[in-house]
Amino acid sequence: MPQTAKKHFDEDMARAKVLLAHAVPLPHGRASTKLLRNDIFRSSWMYAVGALDAYFCDAYADLVARILKAKSIQNNLRLTEAIENILFPVGAIFAETNIRENWKWRLAARDLIEKDNMVSINKIQKLFNPFLRNGHKLFEASVIDDWIKNKRAPQRLVAISKTNFAVLAGNLLDGARKTARKKIVARYGEILQRRHDCIHNCDRPKLSLQSISQTSTEKSLADVSFLVEYCDKHFESEFNHYLHTIGANAQTRNRAGY
Repeated sequence: MPQTAKKHFDEDMARAKVLLAHAVPLPHGRASTKLLRNDIFRSSWMYAVGALDAYFCDAYADLVARILKAKSIQNNLRLTEAIENILFPVGAIFAETNIRENWKWRLAARDLIEKDNMVSINKIQKLFNPFLRNGHKLFEASVIDDWIKNKRAPQRLVAISKTNFAVLAGNLLDGARKTARKKIVARYGEILQRRHDCIHNCDRPKLSLQSISQTSTEKSLADVSFLVEYCDKHFESEFNHYLHTIGANAQTRNRAGY
């Protein structure tokens, strides 16, 4: 994807990691200092999910803007339903502006989601999967296989080790993929829900304050980074195929930024 979304994600994750590092050495023998330490862990967790949210919002806006720029360059492109059904604000389309055309479209796309968020795996799939090839959509079998075999996804994400997965075949392999997908959705659901709990009820979803630790926070930050790092590379590769599919020639793809 364009560098801006990933660059901002890396910067925001660095802020989350600084908070985590600040909390770790704090004394936690007394109740007051322990609570302070844990609340900084919660802040780190919330920053990480915020970074994830911002990344997918920016990446989607960039993706739409690049497609529209490609269409303005090469008018015979066959736009797919995922783009044709987007309702842009009229003011954004006809706004007088001195900025570059692709930035105009990016701002228009950003307006569509500025009041929304991406803190849902289902929503991320719904928005990005239409631009990915069949067999390469999040979280289809080939993607899950890649996570386990090549990307060294931790077992807490996929519910199986690379070694055990490698010997499976047939129904057992299909079953492991289904289990991995359920685990992935559940794991990120937990991470995203915890941010919601912290923001909306001070981490008291059932009146009692939820426990938190250095280890659980570190793992959550690692899993957020894993998802974005993978998606960023996957979207870039797949979007080039998407432009081919709708008829963009090499010159158009280059001018559109891919």
